[in-house]
Amino acid sequence: MAGAGAVGDLLGAAGGPGTADARDTATAVRHLPAPTDLLLPAEYVLLGFEGPLARPFSTQAARSAALDLLSLVVDHRDPEDALAGRPLMGDSTGPVPLQEEFVHPLDVLRAFADSSIAPLLRDRLDALELRAVSHARPSPQAADLVRCLHNSGRRVAVVTDFCEQAVQRHVDFRSVP
Repeated sequence: MAGAGAVGDLLGAAGGPGTADARDTATAVRHLPAPTDLLLPAEYVLLGFEGPLARPFSTQAARSAALDLLSLVVDHRDPEDALAGRPLMGDSTGPVPLQEEFVHPLDVLRAFADSSIAPLLRDRLDALELRAVSHARPSPQAADLVRCLHNSGRRVAVVTDFCEQAVQRHVDFRSVP
């Protein structure tokens, strides 16, 4: 059985293994620039929509939207393929897994990006996103952050894979500059 000294050595105590790594990490953390120092020279700030600004899809809502898109795929599937028991095919990547792999609607859109149904999926996803932003919770202090950046003369841009109209609706509703 190992004694207390051996446990201390494993954890990097009393000059044992790992101590230098712990000190290096602590030193590196102390030397990280403050967020304000990082922003001082910035003329432009890019913020993500999902997460930094809003939470449009809960996990359950994202899964529901993915299933909604999959139902559209099934509705447009070749009946002969379905009757023959052939697996649903996406792009050229082979059969599309229909179990737990699709947890977000973008997973479905990506799987069928090069298929003939892609434009229909994009339209449906746009509608789902527009509906989602009407119930989206803003991220805490997101609007304050954007206003502060804007008031300091920085240009703020939103980057996202959500449809532009949905993002604009959310930003307008929240009166974010």
